[in-house]
Amino acid sequence: HCWNSEQCQTMNTGKCHKECLGCSQNNSEKHCWACRNYDDHGTCVEKCPTTGPIEKYTQTTSSKCVTADECNAMNGTWWIFRDECVDECPSDYEIFKKDNRIECTYCGNNCTKECNVTAAIDSLGELQSLKGCTHIKGALMIRMASVGHITEQVIVSELPRYLLSVRYISDYLVVSRTNSLQSLDFLANLREIGGEVLENGRFAMFFLENKNLQRLWDFDDRNFTLKIKNGTLGFFSNPQLCTSEIAKLANHTGISSNFSNVDVFANGDKSTCDFVNMTFTVTPNITNATLELHLPPIPHGDRYIGFTVYFIDHEKGDISTYESQNVCDGRGWKSVFTSNISIFLANLQPYTRYAFYIKIYQSSMKGAQTPVGYFRTLPCEPDEPMFLEVAVEDHQSMRVKWAKPKKINGILSHYQLYVVREPDIDLLSQRDYCLHPRTEEGNKVDTYEETEIEDPEIATRKRLSQNCTCLDQKKQEATQEEVTFFSWDGHLPLCDVDAQSKFGFDSCKHLLYKSVSEKDILINKRSKIKHNTVKKMRTFDNLKIVPSNFTKYKLKGLEHYTLYVLYLAACNEGNLCGSVKQEFARTKKLVSADDVVGVVTKVENSNVLVEWVEPKNPNGVVLSYNVEYKKIDVEHSKPLTECLSRKKRSPSNKLNLNNLLPGNYVLRVQAVSPAGYGRFSQPVTFAIKAPDRISAWIVPCISVMNHGRNRVYNPPALGMGAEEHDLYGGHYNVSDEEVSLHIGDSSNRPRFLPASISQRVRRFSPGDLY
Repeated sequence: HCWNSEQCQTMNTGKCHKECLGCSQNNSEKHCWACRNYDDHGTCVEKCPTTGPIEKYTQTTSSKCVTADECNAMNGTWWIFRDECVDECPSDYEIFKKDNRIECTYCGNNCTKECNVTAAIDSLGELQSLKGCTHIKGALMIRMASVGHITEQVIVSELPRYLLSVRYISDYLVVSRTNSLQSLDFLANLREIGGEVLENGRFAMFFLENKNLQRLWDFDDRNFTLKIKNGTLGFFSNPQLCTSEIAKLANHTGISSNFSNVDVFANGDKSTCDFVNMTFTVTPNITNATLELHLPPIPHGDRYIGFTVYFIDHEKGDISTYESQNVCDGRGWKSVFTSNISIFLANLQPYTRYAFYIKIYQSSMKGAQTPVGYFRTLPCEPDEPMFLEVAVEDHQSMRVKWAKPKKINGILSHYQLYVVREPDIDLLSQRDYCLHPRTEEGNKVDTYEETEIEDPEIATRKRLSQNCTCLDQKKQEATQEEVTFFSWDGHLPLCDVDAQSKFGFDSCKHLLYKSVSEKDILINKRSKIKHNTVKKMRTFDNLKIVPSNFTKYKLKGLEHYTLYVLYLAACNEGNLCGSVKQEFARTKKLVSADDVVGVVTKVENSNVLVEWVEPKNPNGVVLSYNVEYKKIDVEHSKPLTECLSRKKRSPSNKLNLNNLLPGNYVLRVQAVSPAGYGRFSQPVTFAIKAPDRISAWIVPCISVMNHGRNRVYNPPALGMGAEEHDLYGGHYNVSDEEVSLHIGDSSNRPRFLPASISQRVRRFSPGDLY
């Protein structure tokens, strides 16, 4: 809220009173910058108080509360009516003065408001000054010669609002050079023209050069009556006004005896005013129609020159030829001229009611016009549904909602909702989730590489254009605006053999699409993994038919943690189904789906074979297994984990744990799926027995080098003798042929074993030390 670049006012509206619009003091209705509703002498109120010591009234124009004395003191032109301070009476009420008081009294249809008029209406201000007038004292003149085109249109559009109440004109009526005016319906309540003073001393009604005036009043309305007490009619150079309309007015007002050709000149010369009942045949299509004319015979020597068909979409009721010709409304009558008796109307809207009439031109300069007729184009497929949304509720249900198509193009019958499962197995099976786990670093293996791929829409057009059986005999090429191809999986019926072409080619009876089988559906994957072209099989679970009066649906019984593609199409009567709206959604995971059961162990010496049963219906697919085990007879023993990826696992889900140290172990198995880490299985225990050949002198720290792998174990003391208590530790260096032992004391100085012990150690195989 700034006055300029340097001065601003801050408005703390958050703590202002509810009746304030900005305030200088919080929570005070007496310190408001402005009132939200009414100002009661400095206090903002929701409505003016009508009780209390002083009754107050609302002055709507100023949004203030005033007393009766304050209202009456306002220039003497304001008074109280229905708890308001007003300066005019509402409709069906008129001013009544009594004892220097002004009141509003009900008058209904008998209300009168006399207005003295001295100037012509050529501005909006002049027109507004006649609001509510029923009796015009003087002449009512409408002249727009000096007014701009846009201003004229605004004034003409406001004529009914301010002149519909006029019932009496004391002098005469003049309408001249008002090109936007088409009829006199804005004076539908006019009942009498007095003719006390006449235009040019002759005319009670004078109309001059109104280019679009086509009709006067609805003389078929039995409630319409008009009396002209004095004067005659004058109509000059109104090119769209037929003389038959002027004759109707003369007969209606009873002044035919004063009617002469001198008073009517150059009217209707640009309009066909003679009507002829011509028969014709209309053959509508989806976006076009053909009119066949059956011409009546004409006198010898005369011939038909051409025909102009005027047409406009008009859904309900009847329409007259003068309606909807205002250029400012953006939708007037369209026209097509031809010299043939067969007239082709193109670019029509599907399932739309059209009004039309035909003007006929003859060599004798005579012309005629048919009455208004009607036809409806054929229905076709609706647009796709709008605003498709999918909300996942749990692991087996979704809620789908949408809005009706923008263009229905027929009678909406139902919606078709296709549910498609998208498998995850293709890409996931190519990645080793033990080497590249579900981490930010591991996911880099799936980074897409940008490759140049042909635009799907262009590719679809090429494929379908080669198989389309719709060919025009003249090889007329359809433009993009006329034909739209829809890409599809080949599962849904786009167009059957009985469907009619909607693209306007008479020789084309069908528009057929080649069916694409599942084996032809190729999905290009852009990945570092060798997966550039993968055949992706889609399975249609079911088709849901939703009535047309519903725009939401709940899907139940879905698979957990499954990606679904939903295709929604709207269908009209006759099973005319339009293009689809597509949305993706994945159901939530089922916590128990990744549970591993049936874990068993088989111990052989220092090796353990672990087997388990794969989850029957996991969350997507099992990517890998984590086998966790640790010793339970050693305090603070840390668990070790072996990972088995889907890519390298055996079909029977087996894992070998080799060369374990003697002791008691606990083991459990965990499945990893796209939904994350599953729950661990129930723990299983097993024991590795110590070999009988190991002597009591083995030391507490053993480092084994075997085949390039290094494992460090810290086994418990195995009953060392008293003579060996000075040993701090030992290191075994194991090769494929021998085992040698070096022992150091607490100072890390090497000490050598007796030869007998050294020989015993050399006889151990590498496996004996695990």
